[in-house]
Amino acid sequence: MKSIRKWRVQTVLLVTSLAMMLSACAATGGAEQVLPEMGKDEQATIKVTYWDEESFFRDLGNLFLVQHPNIDIEVVSTNRIYKEGKDPMEAMKEFIEEEQPDVLMLDTYNIKKLIDEGMLYPLDPVIAQDEFDLEGILPAAIEAIRKSGDGKLYGLAPTFYSSALYYNKSLFDKHGVPLPSDGMTWAEVLQLAERFPKDGSEKDRIYGLELPGFGGGNDSWRLMQMGAERGLSYVDPSAGKVTLNTDSWKEAANLVLKLSKSEAMFKHDPNKQSQQFKSHEDFLLRDPFIGGRVAMKIDGMHLMRELREATDVLKEKFTVDWDIVTVPVHPENPTVSSSFGIHQIYGINAKSQNLRAAWEFVKYINSDTMARVTARAPVWGGLPVRTEYIRNEEGKHLEAFYALEPSTTDTYSAYRELPQSFNQQFHGIVSKHWENVVNEKVTVDEALASIETEAQAALDQALEEEAAKKDGKADEGGQAGGAEAEPESSEDQPAAAEGDSATTEAQPAAQSE
Repeated sequence: MKSIRKWRVQTVLLVTSLAMMLSACAATGGAEQVLPEMGKDEQATIKVTYWDEESFFRDLGNLFLVQHPNIDIEVVSTNRIYKEGKDPMEAMKEFIEEEQPDVLMLDTYNIKKLIDEGMLYPLDPVIAQDEFDLEGILPAAIEAIRKSGDGKLYGLAPTFYSSALYYNKSLFDKHGVPLPSDGMTWAEVLQLAERFPKDGSEKDRIYGLELPGFGGGNDSWRLMQMGAERGLSYVDPSAGKVTLNTDSWKEAANLVLKLSKSEAMFKHDPNKQSQQFKSHEDFLLRDPFIGGRVAMKIDGMHLMRELREATDVLKEKFTVDWDIVTVPVHPENPTVSSSFGIHQIYGINAKSQNLRAAWEFVKYINSDTMARVTARAPVWGGLPVRTEYIRNEEGKHLEAFYALEPSTTDTYSAYRELPQSFNQQFHGIVSKHWENVVNEKVTVDEALASIETEAQAALDQALEEEAAKKDGKADEGGQAGGAEAEPESSEDQPAAAEGDSATTEAQPAAQSE
């Protein structure tokens, strides 16, 4: 009888518990409640990292405060994080530990590092709890952030950046050249460029293609960019191995050389890069594409804004009937682009004492409301990840900015792991040998072999010097530890010693500010 009564009691308790759980789930849309709502009269102050206070409130803060009067914001400037000669990630981690910001402005590189260190708060549970709408967000943007967190979300970004191939329809029609299309390869784009006439003076003639900065001195940086677009890396940081003398790099180098030799390419004059302009009209017309002298140009979203501005400012002087298609692709990866990027990701400090208030901020600036309000002037000049709010009164093919899949190869992040001294030497080595290629003193194969050999020697030396510095610091730490070991026999000493140590560690950071 007792066992039956006990069983009934246990059953009632189990049913009651299940009912309470179901009730809680129903109240949060079927998701577990991980962050309770703020009370009606509850106030909070959160710290947010941004470039500076003035631009923060202009870009984001004022809009948020109007909707959330119970949450105040203190801006922590990121301008003082990075110091010359100091590892950027170590500097950022020290900054976070010292300032303890609640919300962090990050990029795809440092967000991954902070996730690996367990320093960011996971957002998926609270997104589910609040039924925050991710459906309207460009999938590529979400996937790019999830990639940093091994499939989990530790941040959200309101905008994205990308490039496209702009073209002047009027010039194509005038010269009987077929219009470009999405998914063209570099070879196909160059073939189109070559079909435009090359006669006339340098100031008045038509050019088939323009690349920002191309021809403005040594174009060795274009070689590195072309390699990155193809998912190539010139060094493996984990193995300490430089790899440039390969068939893939030779193919990229030969394409860059072909571009530099082509008469269809507009070449920028390095002596005119910083010239002064008498009027805003002159400033706009400095761009040969806006001036109607270039048939195609690969550029970012800022050119679209300048074209719109030219329509208003230049009026009848502006005759370019423009549109865009996707950037050139590699034949082996025809659906992939390396031009898609996210640079302002907002994550929450895992140690934040104001998790709900911090989430309210991140949620709002990534909301449908924020995207709609800022649609005509997106923050930071990107395009909203909520693509339905991309402004397109002209009916242009703006899908070209996000039609391709983002590259899964993040070559630039790997380079940040390298010693800074090597990065500085490497670009000098490449520049020297590429100039010899352009001047026909050596072949592409010979140049790449020389770059690889010299760069490997430079990397070996930089790694040895970095290891020596670390060993030196370790030795200093060991000696300091030995000196402090003796007083620890007293029961009163450990706390005092620990406090002295913390004070000593904080001093350099304070002095550097």
